[in-house]
Amino acid sequence: MPEVEAEITPVVGLSALEIYNMALASQPDIQAAQLSKESAEYGVKANQGALYPTVSLNAGLSTQYSDAADRERFLADGGAPIITTQQIGFVEGTNLAGLAELEVPAGQLEDSYPFFDQNEDQLRKFVSLNINIPIFNGFASRSNMERAKITRTQAEINETELKYQLWQTIEQAYNNVVASSKAYESSIQQVEAREESFRVIKQRYDLGAVNFVDYQVAENDLFQAKSDLLRAKYDYIFRLKILDFYQGKPLDFY
Repeated sequence: MPEVEAEITPVVGLSALEIYNMALASQPDIQAAQLSKESAEYGVKANQGALYPTVSLNAGLSTQYSDAADRERFLADGGAPIITTQQIGFVEGTNLAGLAELEVPAGQLEDSYPFFDQNEDQLRKFVSLNINIPIFNGFASRSNMERAKITRTQAEINETELKYQLWQTIEQAYNNVVASSKAYESSIQQVEAREESFRVIKQRYDLGAVNFVDYQVAENDLFQAKSDLLRAKYDYIFRLKILDFYQGKPLDFY
């Protein structure tokens, strides 16, 4: 049995409204409802964004390497090209050869095409700008936004309902503390009165002025008053602990 003392006044150091405001910051169901409402609000904003045009900028850099090309390559030296004549066929209806002049760049053929040279020569860069304007998919986006608004409204209603229930609970718990404190105070006064009454009856019984029945009734009345006081005390302490819970205080009885 915990050995605790109960102070009658003040009942609690805070008002019911102050305890309610503290509970809003500590009760997990209230916090969960607030986070759900915030999530629903972000859902509405996200769906609103789908109704607006989007602009995207892309850039890229690429190159390539081939081990087959690594065997040889032709390097132009910038000199005058060499003009050569090459047969490309025969003149129709004759045996005369068809000739064409070809320009061959001046340069030389090397036996290798190194890795870094290939990457540098075949380097490619690009930049692109894309604009997306929603037209037909706007109907689906608007439907999604309306559903998101409904979800947000439901979250707001749920939060309001939970806060209202919390206020009712705390207000009732506070009123219970006030009532139990008055009952506890009344029980203390009743015990004091029964103790004084029993003291007088006992003196009269010792002097033979009252019979044993009157003495027994006074003793039983005192015992009943003490029993009522004990119940009133722990009922008052229990109801105080309920308010401590909503204030976020640890629940101990020592």
